[in-house]
Amino acid sequence: MGEIRRPTATDRNETLLANMPTPRQAICSAAAACLGAFAMYKTQAVTKEYMDPIVAFCSNPSSSSFAVPGVTFVPHEPLTGLVVFAPLVCIITQFLNSLVTNHPEGMITWGSTMISCLPALLVMTIEGGRSGSRGIVRYPTVLGLLGQILGISVAFPLFWVPGCLLLSSGPARGGATLSRRAYAGLVLAIPCIACTAFAFVLDPSSRPWRVFVGMLGGPILPMLSLVLWGMEVPNDKRSDPQVVADGAVASQRAYLAVGAVGLGWWWAIIVPKILGVYGLDPVVIWSAIWTAAHPSVKFMTIDAVVLWLGMVMYIAAEDLFGAFVALVTAPLLGPGASCVVALWGREKMREAVAKKAVVHKKAE
Repeated sequence: MGEIRRPTATDRNETLLANMPTPRQAICSAAAACLGAFAMYKTQAVTKEYMDPIVAFCSNPSSSSFAVPGVTFVPHEPLTGLVVFAPLVCIITQFLNSLVTNHPEGMITWGSTMISCLPALLVMTIEGGRSGSRGIVRYPTVLGLLGQILGISVAFPLFWVPGCLLLSSGPARGGATLSRRAYAGLVLAIPCIACTAFAFVLDPSSRPWRVFVGMLGGPILPMLSLVLWGMEVPNDKRSDPQVVADGAVASQRAYLAVGAVGLGWWWAIIVPKILGVYGLDPVVIWSAIWTAAHPSVKFMTIDAVVLWLGMVMYIAAEDLFGAFVALVTAPLLGPGASCVVALWGREKMREAVAKKAVVHKKAE
């Protein structure tokens, strides 16, 4: 029987170096974190006067009056907050009512954020279940709740991007993910789209509107990701090239699906609304979504821009050309589909490498 070779200090050092983030990954992580920190500061700064009385009211569950000087309150649906998050649901209900009232800029900025959010949620789902992933990226429910509390433009670039690039770098980036996890991520996007549609279509004075808005801004949607629990590649299949290839194919299909939704959303709703109301004058458009905008609209403008840039930083960490494509094609494809092009291309390359490994393995 041959002697079992124990890992030497050199072996451990080589493994450590192989899994260390590259300089580009470190730079992109720092840039993303700065974007998230900026979003946290700026969103609070532009909405402080507007949000302070709302937060004060919603933090007082014993109050029975919706009369606060300078602020118009609407009833909320406490059950959608699952008791613990009832104040959060109250706050988001007032916030979304403001966006619905400030039409169309409220719908434009929220919709643009959601278009970027779809691929962001999908990449969080897929990478969280990839073999070799570590740290916070493995817990999409926690990240989703942070996104509801702090804003997705804070949670994604500040926590997820550095967590993914710094803790799950090196060979782990080529690990396998289950096909059904990619498809599950696609299914989980459906309630987000549906709740957004109902939020801007239904009458804000109706109870169905309050229910959908409460679901949209409360804990229910993030907690749906608990179905991903256990959707991880078995230990004996983590390096199986066939499993890697299958997961890559499923990921490509899921990315293409959310990309198609984002592209349709961009051209069927966002662009026609911008052109129909504001035309092509950038000064008029900027005034509507920032200079003369309501604080809630300003909040969503920051959300939309920072979330998209956070995704671009994530792409740039491994694919500078893909990040460039996402930047230059955003006006044409929208902020979601422009990023999906790079994400899909990465999975296509992963599939090609894995299939070569399968052929080589069969030939042995």
